[in-house]
Amino acid sequence: MKKILLLLVCIIIFNSPSGAVDITITEAEQMALHHSFELKKAKTESEAYRSNLSAARAERYPNLSIKATALYNSDISTFDINLPGVSFQRDIGLHEIYQTDLKISIPIYTGGKIASAVNLAEANFEIKKALLQKSSDDIRFMAKQEYLKLYKADKLVDAAHSSLKRTELVRKNIQSLYDAGAADSVDLIEVEFAYNNAALAFEQSNNNRHRQEIVFSILLGLDIDEPINISSLPQTPESLNKEIVHDIDENKPELMVSRSMIAVSKSLLKLNKASYAPNLNLFGGYSYGKPNISPFEEDFNDNYTIGAVLNWSLNLGGKTKSKMSMAKYQLESSRHEYDRIYEQIQKQAQLAYESLKLAFSSYTTALKNYEISKSNFRLAQIKNHEGVMSSNHLLDIETNLSQAESMLYSSEADYHIILNQYNYLIGYEKLKEGK
Repeated sequence: MKKILLLLVCIIIFNSPSGAVDITITEAEQMALHHSFELKKAKTESEAYRSNLSAARAERYPNLSIKATALYNSDISTFDINLPGVSFQRDIGLHEIYQTDLKISIPIYTGGKIASAVNLAEANFEIKKALLQKSSDDIRFMAKQEYLKLYKADKLVDAAHSSLKRTELVRKNIQSLYDAGAADSVDLIEVEFAYNNAALAFEQSNNNRHRQEIVFSILLGLDIDEPINISSLPQTPESLNKEIVHDIDENKPELMVSRSMIAVSKSLLKLNKASYAPNLNLFGGYSYGKPNISPFEEDFNDNYTIGAVLNWSLNLGGKTKSKMSMAKYQLESSRHEYDRIYEQIQKQAQLAYESLKLAFSSYTTALKNYEISKSNFRLAQIKNHEGVMSSNHLLDIETNLSQAESMLYSSEADYHIILNQYNYLIGYEKLKEGK
């Protein structure tokens, strides 16, 4: 995967003019996912809890222990035997001791302790998986947001440049009129003032665009000095409800985390309940060495053992009961938290949808105003050239056109930015698909 992403970046860079990087929304998302340290951290945490789940499941299997001992005793105990006419001394044990013990044990009954521990580990693993998905969704969301913001900055640069060119054209026309005696010095001063303001607006828009480009480059892991070219904006629909989804995705990571927290509480309740039950283990052993069966045996020999162990521990102060009561309250609290999160997402989504409706209305209005302002400027140019409209009036109309153009580009980009926020809130599946 890393090699593919690296190849993708190389293709993007070397196929771009003047070393600039041409990036689509999908490419931006993939590059941001590859670069994100937050996502890498979430992946490692998820793998850690996967290992913890494997460890919990392993408790169902037998445990094997091996112990080997070799030692030499310089002094050992002895005892004297005195009989009529006979007296001798006997060692108790051996100077050299060799012993190897193998023991295997398997849980037969735990009252549900192992099963509850496995369920608890599974629930914690699901939480980390959901947080990993949330990190991925967050990165996709941020990549798309910054992409759209850079597109907006690009279009505002275009609008400022168009305004500067129109103002420069007006300045040339007024200079021609002045040379012909049809305009006075006041007209020259006013158009120069307007031109300086347009040049400053163009410089400011370029500065804003560069700052946005820096933010975008850092998110994607690119060199901040490397210029970026972005493709066109997604098509703006003619109708607001054309592709709007109103249902909240039940697999939204926040909801998945909350459901897993409920599962954690349930597992803790069962785990505490299982504390009332005893533990029964079967075991078998094999021993080889000397001395083994008898302390007086000087030859190596072996033996087998088999048995069962019952362990039952109860706290007489009601500790287990209190822990169960606590787990029940935690379970109830987790369910309330899920309802709270779901209601909060619903509220935020509804507010975002209201903002989306306003953004779409602003865009359609800005589009109409731009067409009107553009036509009005064409007519004003003709009238000014014919001498029936003052230069001041023409500059005012150009200012209106400049504002209308900027408003059109801003409102269209803002619509897509708010749409992205809305889709993120409801967990729209297209966001995960990178569309």
